[in-house]
Amino acid sequence: MEGTDRKAEGPPADDPRRIRRYWRLGLGLSIAALAASAAYVAAMAAGGCRALAARVEPWAGAGLAGRGVVLAIFFAGFAIVGGPFEFAAGWWRERRYGVGREGPLAWLWRRAKAGAIALALAVCFFEGIYGLAEWIGGWWWLGAAAVAVAIEIALGYVFPTGILPLFYRMTRLEDPALEAEFARLAGRAGFDVEGVYRMELSGQTSKATAFLAGLGRTRRVIVSDTLLEDFTPGEIKGVFAHEIGHHAGRHVAIHLALGAAATTAALGAAALAVAALSGPLGFRGPADVANAPVIVGAAGAMMLAASPLLALASRATERAADRYALEATGDSSSFVTLMEKLARRNLSLKNPGRLAKALLFDHPPVAERIEMARRLEDRARQEDPGP
Repeated sequence: MEGTDRKAEGPPADDPRRIRRYWRLGLGLSIAALAASAAYVAAMAAGGCRALAARVEPWAGAGLAGRGVVLAIFFAGFAIVGGPFEFAAGWWRERRYGVGREGPLAWLWRRAKAGAIALALAVCFFEGIYGLAEWIGGWWWLGAAAVAVAIEIALGYVFPTGILPLFYRMTRLEDPALEAEFARLAGRAGFDVEGVYRMELSGQTSKATAFLAGLGRTRRVIVSDTLLEDFTPGEIKGVFAHEIGHHAGRHVAIHLALGAAATTAALGAAALAVAALSGPLGFRGPADVANAPVIVGAAGAMMLAASPLLALASRATERAADRYALEATGDSSSFVTLMEKLARRNLSLKNPGRLAKALLFDHPPVAERIEMARRLEDRARQEDPGP
């Protein structure tokens, strides 16, 4: 087995041709999954969901319970339609290119847990939509947008303590030297963080990551074990300072606001689509569960159209966090090696084309991040040439 895996890894991880193949394969699988999901939504909107409801209503009723059954079956269908593509992209591709480490059953179990959570949230949210539609009629989408924002905020609070531990082993970081440096950086920004936590990622992948998670009293910095074990203290400090930069720039609030605007627009588009198609598709009003595929399709199309703008905003905040980290640590050389190591480990495209960057990247490409670090270092030298 070991020999097979070594052969699958192919050229070195920083071979540009290999990385382009990795990305092209992922993009092709994503497009295929999107096309399959769109066809499924279209078929269910054209009559599939109504036929399903007709089979369910005689024994479950047309109220809360019957709607819940129809919605659960409808949303579970996405796993059947898109599951093969997700497995190919999330397990087979990662193993083929030498970054995935877990077996297929472990991967499937992890995805099953994530799918169960997503299914429960989707059913509850759509039950709320239909309750609002019965209460306020055609203005249901405004109430649903408010509910969606409330859910996002609630998930932000519970994500690091209630959801992440379902998938990864989390332990508080115990490194006095690093903790002292982290405390200094956090104090510089007036950052109140519950702690820095180590996420056991190495059993699943060789990739490395770090991120800010949680809101209020649950806010913490999460650093993968793959990053802690293979990166220098200076590089790890750069990661932490970058996450502090998100706090200093109020980026969480910015993204919550942008997400709320996009969600409101998507649900507004869904309401217009439901109203326009009620006659042709025979819906019994906005509270008819048969219109669920139309809501999903219209809202999904709007979010897809908004994704380049959201990605643009994300790249801007990531760039600002990079700048903050460079200024806070004063260590551009460690930042550059950090970016180079992350690019190799995560098979990142260092310098994609403009279209790929606009559509696919929510972080600045690695080449741009390194260029900014070197530019700031040159500027600092010019301003302070030394003795």
